[in-house]
Amino acid sequence: MPAGWKDFPKGKYLLNSASVNRMNGSNGKIRGAELNDWVPGLQQSALPHRFPGLFLSLVSRYRFATFEIGPIMFFANTGNHVHHELVDRVFGDRYMSPVLLEQGLLQFGQPDTVNYDPFCFATARARNNEAPIVQIDHEDILSRNGKGRIVAEIAPSFRHLVEQIIAGELD
Repeated sequence: MPAGWKDFPKGKYLLNSASVNRMNGSNGKIRGAELNDWVPGLQQSALPHRFPGLFLSLVSRYRFATFEIGPIMFFANTGNHVHHELVDRVFGDRYMSPVLLEQGLLQFGQPDTVNYDPFCFATARARNNEAPIVQIDHEDILSRNGKGRIVAEIAPSFRHLVEQIIAGELD
């Protein structure tokens, strides 16, 4: 990683054409956008929880279909309500979404396999506008106790995940 990138708090330089190309891999699904006018509404709908700053920068400045990195299939950010669209999926599961939101968990993806365990930002543990990325056991919500139990912490922050991608540690 180029020296000093991690020192920029808002992700202005961490998310640039080189890092986005690294996230794209060979599929080229992430494209720059002039204006993603649905993002302020998404952020307002998530209140009192806040998406981490770097993730908000990504969805504000880029459009993309679903894409996979490591174990995560990121929801699409097209503005067209396609299958697995972020603005629809964050609040879309009538059983899981209310439980996740009540616990301060903002879902942004799910496994790229048949597993349905959501990947979320744990906003209750947010520090400095960043939140850990966690995987939640969907069975606990749907059939056991109505609580989202964390089964894995994927990264201490979205920034950390992007740095791993840039460094070639995740594909």
